Amino acid sequence: MNDILFFVLVAKELQFTFKKRISGKLEIPVESLGVLMAIRHKASMIQQEIADTLKKDKSAILRHINLFESQGLITRSNTANDKRMNVIQITERGRQLLVSADAELDSLSNFLFDGVSKSDLDIYGKVLTHLKNKIEAISQKNNKMTARPFVSLATFATFLCLAVSGVALQMTNHQPYTPAKVFFTVLHNVSAIFFLVFSILHILKNWRAIRAYIKGKAAGKISREFIVCCILLLVLLIVCWLKTAYDTRYTYITTNNQNTP
Repeated sequence: MNDILFFVLVAKELQFTFKKRISGKLEIPVESLGVLMAIRHKASMIQQEIADTLKKDKSAILRHINLFESQGLITRSNTANDKRMNVIQITERGRQLLVSADAELDSLSNFLFDGVSKSDLDIYGKVLTHLKNKIEAISQKNNKMTARPFVSLATFATFLCLAVSGVALQMTNHQPYTPAKVFFTVLHNVSAIFFLVFSILHILKNWRAIRAYIKGKAAGKISREFIVCCILLLVLLIVCWLKTAYDTRYTYITTNNQNTP
C-alpha cells in the first residue's frame, strides 16, 4: 500500500476513534472542537483570523461561532473601528469545556502511544513536522491571486501615482514644458484612466459594504455618514464652480484690458 494512502487511512481511523470516544461527553460536535481551541489560543480573535488559522471558509466558521454563542462558550462584540467586525472571546465555560476535551485527548494519546519508545516518538514528531511543512509549501504554491486584494491594492497604487503627479504638475504649472513635466503629465493622465477603472471594480467588489454604509441603522433611513459625504461633495462642487467663475472673469477682464488701446 502506498505510504501516503496508508497514512490517510490511519488518520481517518484515528479521527473516527476520537469521535467515538468523546461523543456525548461534550456539549458541542467534535467538528467544532478545533474552532473553539483556535479561539482559546488568543485573548480575542475576529472571524477572518479563525478562518485563516484553520484554513476554512468564513461562512463555515460563522456556523460554529453561532453555536458557541448560543451555548455561552464565547462572547461576540463589535470592534470600535468597524461595526461590521466582531471580536470573539472565549468564556470561562468554554475554557472548562476544553479542559475536559484536553483530558480526553491526553487519555487517548497515552493509550495509543503506550509501549512506544521516546526515540520512536521523536522520529514520529519529526515526520509529522516534515509532512506539515511540505503540505503548507504545496498550499502556498497553489494559492491563486484573488480579485479583491488585487483591486484594492491597484486602486491604492494608481491613487498614489495620481497624487504625486498632480502635486508635481501643480508645482511646475507656470514653468515651460520640460521632459519631466511631460512625463508627469502623461503619468497623471494614464493613472487617471486606470484609477477610474479600478475604482469601478472596487465599488463592484465592495458594493454590499458600501450599501450598508449608505443605509442607516433604522429601516428606511440614510446614514449620517452618507449625508455628510454628500454635503462635502456639494461644497466641493460649489468651490470649484466659484473658482472657475472667478478665473473666467479674471481672464476676460485681463484680455479686454490688453486689447484696449
